[in-house]
Amino acid sequence: PALAVRNEWKKQWQETASSTKERVKEKVMIDVKDVTKRLSDAIKNLSDIADRVQSRTDKVAASGGDVTNATVALGDAKGALDAANTDLQTVMTNLNAVLTSTNPRDDFTKVQDSVNKVKVDIKAAYDALRKAVDALKQTTTPTTPPPAPTATPGDDQTESENN
Repeated sequence: PALAVRNEWKKQWQETASSTKERVKEKVMIDVKDVTKRLSDAIKNLSDIADRVQSRTDKVAASGGDVTNATVALGDAKGALDAANTDLQTVMTNLNAVLTSTNPRDDFTKVQDSVNKVKVDIKAAYDALRKAVDALKQTTTPTTPPPAPTATPGDDQTESENN
């Protein structure tokens, strides 16, 4: 009887440990998906801002303004956003590796490192976009004087001539 009780307890402990591992995996997956969603949304927002800054840069350039600094900063921002997208994919790849790993605790540091790299890329894109906007603010467009009004025939006559 004592051996049967021990085996029963062992079986219950293994079931509890197994269900605990599954709950932990589910919680980790939910948490990482939330983080990746926030990071993805941040990348999308910065990308939208970069598109608007690009549009404004094109308008200023078309009017004859010097947008060299803004263009360089905008290129840096787009490069950082591309890197952030790539690193975000790496996060998901590393997460899938953790979920199938025999030692998930050690492998989870790869996920954390990838997330931190995405954050650094997002910060770099943000800073570059700020530089681009600042450069656009400092850009002066050449002002052309308004065209002189042209006289139409008959306008130069005086009132007495018209009567």
